[in-house]
Amino acid sequence: MISMENGAFPWGQIQLDALARGELVYAMNEGWASLSEGVGYALTWIGKRAWDQDFAFDMRGEPEAPVSEGAPAEVLRDQAICRSVGQRVLPRVETVLRQYGVAVNDRRYMHTTQPINARLVLGRLSYGDGLYYFEMNRAGRVHALAAQREGDRYHLFDCHYGHFRVDGLRGFAGFLERFMRQVDYGRVYDKGTTVAGANAVARWRVLDIAATAAAATPELAGANPTIRAVSPGEQRRAS
Repeated sequence: MISMENGAFPWGQIQLDALARGELVYAMNEGWASLSEGVGYALTWIGKRAWDQDFAFDMRGEPEAPVSEGAPAEVLRDQAICRSVGQRVLPRVETVLRQYGVAVNDRRYMHTTQPINARLVLGRLSYGDGLYYFEMNRAGRVHALAAQREGDRYHLFDCHYGHFRVDGLRGFAGFLERFMRQVDYGRVYDKGTTVAGANAVARWRVLDIAATAAAATPELAGANPTIRAVSPGEQRRAS
């Protein structure tokens, strides 16, 4: 079992359970996330996942397990954009994701006074494939999660815990119930939830841009356990 007393990365029961079940892509616990309140991380993750990318991670511990330290420069940039736009959620999401060439789907926007729970998340993901941003509110604070549906595969990202992937709606529903029960966000963030949705970039465009980038820099191909990150500048030149 991985030690939960690792000072470099404090593993928690949520990550350990997901690792044992084969649901963990990588663990993350950004202690400084209060700087972005999870908002910057969630939007950066959505921007990356829309292009079939992710935060980089590596294998650590004994036995080895996947851990990510995120991408602070990108996160802080995206959070700074959020602050410059103001308090309205949809314009903030649109402005940040525009940096990645990702369009927001207005029909998936929703604001409710209901605290977040598994049923709310599953209800939004029932709208179809794509990426979803969930901003949770309490007095004076917010936190954000992100989710992705791609066919019968489901993802959840929380900068306090990591990236989780589950195949099948029933399996994901079970995971989500366990996750929400353990994190207790429904009680902590009791002032409502705002949801925004975005479409993933067409798969053929992702593959075409990745192939172009790999041809230009072949030494980078296969050098990272995630798909190589293509910068927004490269994306714009190739589009």
